[in-house]
Amino acid sequence: MDFAAGLFSRRLPVLGVLFYVEAAGLVTLLLVAAIAQPPLPDTGQALAAVAAGAAGVVALGLFYRALAIGSMSIVAPIAATGAVVPVVVGIAQGDRVTVLIGAGLLVAFAGIMLASREANEDGAERSPAGRLSILLALGAAVGFGLFFTGYDKAADGGVLWAATVARLTAVPFVLVAVAVTRTRLPRG
Repeated sequence: MDFAAGLFSRRLPVLGVLFYVEAAGLVTLLLVAAIAQPPLPDTGQALAAVAAGAAGVVALGLFYRALAIGSMSIVAPIAATGAVVPVVVGIAQGDRVTVLIGAGLLVAFAGIMLASREANEDGAERSPAGRLSILLALGAAVGFGLFFTGYDKAADGGVLWAATVARLTAVPFVLVAVAVTRTRLPRG
């Protein structure tokens, strides 16, 4: 879905694509929740899902915009390094750094450096849009990492509710952004 949405964001407004992706996910999750009727999460888990939903939708918007203006082969690997954020948060909270974790962090940062170097060697990526796509991808990585961190806590109350509450947060967030920017939503 992210690949297709990234392609759509090249010719449609990013906020419009983001709205339809988030709304479709929300409808699906609400239907599944209505059928499965899982127990409700506690307040802390619900708040973690809200925070995850806000971070996730901002990250996805940055990611789609980066894909719209930059090279997918550079943007996607940089955005994928968001998996480093929960590791860093864990270390900050007292988790031990093993050799494997240290090696993984080094490989992630080396990947960012290599992707950025490729961007500098490619004439198109030296453009302001190319540089902006790298910055947007880095922002998306941080947002995805914050999403994973919040989602981990939220999922203790059940994965279905974590995902549903995150989307219940994301859809209105996108609608506010659509209203503020006066973006027209694409029609089928």
